[in-house]
Amino acid sequence: MLASVGFGEDGLYSITQQKERILAADRNEIAKLVELGAAEPGFYYKIIDAEASRDGRFVYYCEQLTEEAANCDPYVYALETDTLYHVKLDGQSLYPIVETHESMWTGESTLMVNGGVSMDENEPWKLRTVDDLQVQ
Repeated sequence: MLASVGFGEDGLYSITQQKERILAADRNEIAKLVELGAAEPGFYYKIIDAEASRDGRFVYYCEQLTEEAANCDPYVYALETDTLYHVKLDGQSLYPIVETHESMWTGESTLMVNGGVSMDENEPWKLRTVDDLQVQ
């Protein structure tokens, strides 16, 4: 089940041959239908980055919740388990600064985000600080 990422009129989707799954709703589009209260995860002002892993098993994205927000909330969606994980760096929730956000998939399912890298291709949402890793 290989995933790709796409944007619909109402939000960000994970797309496979079997189904399309909405991962985050476009706050501007949803607000036309219902009155939204405070900013909360799952309803974005802007998606800063969104990309499927090279092996298509995971989707990474970082959502900016409001226009004024300086940070974005990063998530990894695991297709095999239909589970959404908040990205953590050294065990702590990560909130990258929007202006300096950098991310990319390396290898099949290794994720790099702002100085952190995943150590397990089966859990790319768990990052370690690159500076803390010993070169072997």
